[in-house]
Amino acid sequence: MATRSGGHWSGPIFKAIEAKEFESIASLCEKVESEVGGAALVSDWPYALHMFGYLINKDLESARFLWKRTPKSAIESNPEIKMVWRITQCLFLQDYQLLYEALRLHPWSKLCATTAAFFLAKFESDTVTLLTSVYTTVSLADAAKFIGRPAGDAAEFFKNLGWQLDATSMMLTVQKPVVQNDYCSNPIQLQELTQYVVHLEG
Repeated sequence: MATRSGGHWSGPIFKAIEAKEFESIASLCEKVESEVGGAALVSDWPYALHMFGYLINKDLESARFLWKRTPKSAIESNPEIKMVWRITQCLFLQDYQLLYEALRLHPWSKLCATTAAFFLAKFESDTVTLLTSVYTTVSLADAAKFIGRPAGDAAEFFKNLGWQLDATSMMLTVQKPVVQNDYCSNPIQLQELTQYVVHLEG
Protein backbone atom coordinates (compact mmCIF):
# COMPACT_ATOMS: atom_id res chain seq x y z
CA MET A 1 0.00 0.00 0.00
CA ALA A 2 1.48 3.33 -1.08
CA THR A 3 1.94 6.00 1.55
CA ARG A 4 2.46 9.76 1.44
CA SER A 5 4.20 12.21 3.74
CA GLY A 6 2.16 14.72 5.72
CA GLY A 7 2.83 17.74 3.55
CA HIS A 8 0.23 20.44 3.20
CA TRP A 9 -2.70 18.46 4.63
CA SER A 10 -1.19 18.45 8.13
CA GLY A 11 -1.15 22.26 8.09
CA PRO A 12 -4.53 22.75 9.86
CA ILE A 13 -3.41 20.49 12.72
CA PHE A 14 -0.17 22.39 13.25
CA LYS A 15 -1.96 25.73 12.98
CA ALA A 16 -4.35 24.62 15.75
CA ILE A 17 -1.37 23.84 17.98
CA GLU A 18 0.22 27.19 17.26
CA ALA A 19 -3.10 28.88 18.10
CA LYS A 20 -3.34 26.78 21.29
CA GLU A 21 -6.66 25.33 20.13
CA PHE A 22 -5.81 21.95 21.61
CA GLU A 23 -9.40 20.78 22.00
CA SER A 24 -9.75 20.80 18.21
CA ILE A 25 -6.79 18.48 17.54
CA ALA A 26 -8.82 15.26 17.54
CA SER A 27 -11.52 16.53 15.21
CA LEU A 28 -8.94 18.03 12.84
CA CYS A 29 -7.02 14.77 12.73
CA GLU A 30 -10.23 12.90 11.94
CA LYS A 31 -11.06 15.40 9.19
CA VAL A 32 -7.63 15.09 7.60
CA GLU A 33 -7.79 11.30 7.90
CA SER A 34 -11.06 11.31 6.01
CA GLU A 35 -9.62 13.54 3.30
CA VAL A 36 -6.51 11.41 2.71
CA GLY A 37 -8.20 8.03 3.07
CA GLY A 38 -6.82 7.03 6.46
CA ALA A 39 -3.83 7.67 8.70
CA ALA A 40 -2.13 4.50 7.49
CA LEU A 41 -1.75 6.13 4.07
CA VAL A 42 0.36 8.93 5.56
CA SER A 43 3.91 7.83 6.33
CA ASP A 44 4.48 10.43 9.05
CA TRP A 45 1.00 10.56 10.57
CA PRO A 46 1.21 12.18 14.07
CA TYR A 47 -0.31 9.28 16.00
CA ALA A 48 0.97 10.51 19.38
CA LEU A 49 -0.49 13.96 18.82
CA HIS A 50 -3.74 12.46 17.53
CA MET A 51 -4.04 10.33 20.67
CA PHE A 52 -3.32 13.33 22.89
CA GLY A 53 -6.22 15.06 21.14
CA TYR A 54 -8.57 12.34 22.31
CA LEU A 55 -7.18 12.45 25.86
CA ILE A 56 -7.70 16.21 26.04
CA ASN A 57 -11.36 15.63 25.11
CA LYS A 58 -11.65 12.74 27.60
CA ASP A 59 -12.41 10.31 24.77
CA LEU A 60 -10.50 7.28 26.01
CA GLU A 61 -12.31 4.80 23.78
CA SER A 62 -11.27 6.66 20.63
CA ALA A 63 -7.70 6.79 21.96
CA ARG A 64 -7.82 3.03 22.51
CA PHE A 65 -9.15 2.42 19.00
CA LEU A 66 -6.45 4.65 17.51
CA TRP A 67 -3.80 2.62 19.31
CA LYS A 68 -5.25 -0.63 17.96
CA ARG A 69 -5.12 0.63 14.37
CA THR A 70 -1.67 2.22 14.61
CA PRO A 71 0.75 0.29 12.39
CA LYS A 72 3.35 -1.70 14.28
CA SER A 73 6.06 -0.07 12.19
CA ALA A 74 4.97 3.39 13.39
CA ILE A 75 4.97 2.28 17.02
CA GLU A 76 8.42 0.74 16.72
CA SER A 77 9.90 3.80 15.02
CA ASN A 78 8.36 6.37 17.39
CA PRO A 79 8.61 5.64 21.15
CA GLU A 80 6.46 8.72 21.79
CA ILE A 81 3.40 6.82 20.57
CA LYS A 82 4.04 4.18 23.23
CA MET A 83 4.37 6.88 25.88
CA VAL A 84 1.02 8.50 25.03
CA TRP A 85 -0.55 5.06 25.04
CA ARG A 86 0.97 4.46 28.48
CA ILE A 87 -0.67 7.69 29.67
CA THR A 88 -3.96 6.45 28.19
CA GLN A 89 -3.57 3.21 30.13
CA CYS A 90 -2.90 5.20 33.31
CA LEU A 91 -6.24 6.94 32.82
CA PHE A 92 -8.04 3.65 32.30
CA LEU A 93 -6.33 2.14 35.38
CA GLN A 94 -6.57 5.37 37.42
CA ASP A 95 -2.81 5.23 38.01
CA TYR A 96 -2.40 8.98 38.30
CA GLN A 97 1.01 8.94 39.95
CA LEU A 98 2.48 7.18 36.92
CA LEU A 99 0.51 9.50 34.63
CA TYR A 100 2.07 12.61 36.17
CA GLU A 101 5.50 11.02 36.06
CA ALA A 102 5.19 10.15 32.38
CA LEU A 103 3.93 13.61 31.44
CA ARG A 104 6.60 15.49 33.38
CA LEU A 105 9.65 13.35 32.76
CA HIS A 106 9.33 12.21 29.16
CA PRO A 107 11.45 14.25 26.72
CA TRP A 108 8.59 15.23 24.44
CA SER A 109 9.27 16.11 20.83
CA LYS A 110 8.76 19.64 19.54
CA LEU A 111 5.53 18.43 17.91
CA CYS A 112 3.99 17.08 21.13
CA ALA A 113 5.63 19.21 23.83
CA THR A 114 3.07 22.04 23.98
CA THR A 115 0.14 19.62 23.72
CA ALA A 116 1.54 17.43 26.51
CA ALA A 117 2.04 20.53 28.66
CA PHE A 118 -1.54 21.64 27.98
CA PHE A 119 -2.92 18.21 28.89
CA LEU A 120 -0.88 18.16 32.09
CA ALA A 121 -2.07 21.64 33.10
CA LYS A 122 -5.68 20.77 32.25
CA PHE A 123 -5.60 17.50 34.19
CA GLU A 124 -4.00 19.23 37.15
CA SER A 125 -6.57 22.04 36.99
CA ASP A 126 -9.44 19.55 36.87
CA THR A 127 -7.98 17.82 39.91
CA VAL A 128 -7.76 21.08 41.86
CA THR A 129 -11.37 21.83 40.89
CA LEU A 130 -12.33 18.47 42.34
CA LEU A 131 -10.43 19.13 45.57
CA THR A 132 -12.15 22.48 46.05
CA SER A 133 -15.51 20.79 45.48
CA VAL A 134 -14.92 17.93 47.92
CA TYR A 135 -12.69 19.29 50.70
CA THR A 136 -12.56 22.21 53.08
CA THR A 137 -9.30 20.94 54.57
CA VAL A 138 -6.91 18.29 53.30
CA SER A 139 -3.50 17.11 54.43
CA LEU A 140 -0.52 18.37 52.46
CA ALA A 141 0.56 14.77 51.89
CA ASP A 142 -2.75 13.84 50.26
CA ALA A 143 -2.94 17.06 48.25
CA ALA A 144 0.58 16.47 46.94
CA LYS A 145 -0.41 12.96 45.89
CA PHE A 146 -3.45 14.27 44.02
CA ILE A 147 -1.31 16.51 41.80
CA GLY A 148 1.71 14.20 41.60
CA ARG A 149 4.20 16.60 43.17
CA PRO A 150 6.66 16.44 46.09
CA ALA A 151 5.26 17.95 49.29
CA GLY A 152 7.47 21.05 49.07
CA ASP A 153 6.44 21.81 45.50
CA ALA A 154 2.81 21.09 46.32
CA ALA A 155 2.89 23.48 49.30
CA GLU A 156 4.10 26.30 47.05
CA PHE A 157 1.61 25.36 44.34
CA PHE A 158 -1.40 25.53 46.68
CA LYS A 159 -0.08 28.64 48.39
CA ASN A 160 -0.20 30.37 45.02
CA LEU A 161 -3.86 29.38 44.81
CA GLY A 162 -4.56 31.09 48.11
CA TRP A 163 -4.73 27.92 50.22
CA GLN A 164 -3.46 28.20 53.80
CA LEU A 165 -1.05 25.67 55.27
CA ASP A 166 -0.93 25.03 59.01
CA ALA A 167 2.75 24.36 59.68
CA THR A 168 1.96 22.35 62.82
CA SER A 169 -0.69 19.96 61.51
CA MET A 170 0.45 20.19 57.86
CA MET A 171 -3.18 20.60 56.89
CA LEU A 172 -4.26 22.80 54.00
CA THR A 173 -7.34 24.98 54.21
CA VAL A 174 -8.95 24.99 50.78
CA GLN A 175 -9.63 28.34 49.14
CA LYS A 176 -13.04 28.07 47.52
CA PRO A 177 -13.37 29.98 44.23
CA VAL A 178 -16.04 32.65 44.00
CA VAL A 179 -17.27 31.13 40.74
CA GLN A 180 -17.08 27.35 40.43
CA ASN A 181 -15.38 25.91 37.36
CA ASP A 182 -17.90 24.76 34.75
CA TYR A 183 -16.05 21.44 34.64
CA CYS A 184 -17.90 20.34 37.77
CA SER A 185 -21.28 21.75 36.80
CA ASN A 186 -22.18 18.41 35.26
CA PRO A 187 -23.16 15.94 38.04
CA ILE A 188 -21.86 12.99 36.00
CA GLN A 189 -18.44 14.62 35.67
CA LEU A 190 -18.43 15.44 39.37
CA GLN A 191 -19.22 11.81 40.17
CA GLU A 192 -16.33 10.65 37.98
CA LEU A 193 -13.96 13.06 39.69
CA THR A 194 -15.18 12.02 43.12
CA GLN A 195 -14.43 8.40 42.22
CA TYR A 196 -10.92 9.59 41.38
CA VAL A 197 -10.51 10.99 44.91
CA VAL A 198 -11.82 7.76 46.41
CA HIS A 199 -9.33 5.80 44.32
CA LEU A 200 -6.37 7.96 45.41
CA GLU A 201 -7.40 7.76 49.04
CA GLY A 202 -7.79 3.99 48.85
